[in-house]
Amino acid sequence: MKIAIVAAAAALTAAAAPAGAYTGAFPVSAVYMRTGPDTAYPAVIVIPAGAPVTVLGCLGGWHWCDVAYGPYRGWVAGAYLRATWQQRPMPFYHAAPRYNVPIVTFQFGPYWDAHYRARPWYYHRDRWSRWDYHHRRWHR
Repeated sequence: MKIAIVAAAAALTAAAAPAGAYTGAFPVSAVYMRTGPDTAYPAVIVIPAGAPVTVLGCLGGWHWCDVAYGPYRGWVAGAYLRATWQQRPMPFYHAAPRYNVPIVTFQFGPYWDAHYRARPWYYHRDRWSRWDYHHRRWHR
């Protein structure tokens, strides 16, 4: 049953992958998908180890990546992602430039509005919009 769920998630993810997205990434261990590029943001879901994910882009330095997993969308710490290069798994930050994974930015308002309107944490959107993930502090 678990294999069927992972396969279904992979099929959904691959079908919706835009140009420039990399569909061969996977987490090395179970990892939280977050609503923004920082561990302070709410978790969307736990992605199981080895599950295929689509990386839509990463912040500079590959520290955080915008990822799709089945119907879910969010941010995963780049250190937990792996990719295959020449039939060998390697850290994603080594493989991503070879696969031309785009460098993206995180714009809180448009991102949350597009992906989380129906989620429980959206009610606290104003609070989360004040989190500065660059300096890990709250704005007033």
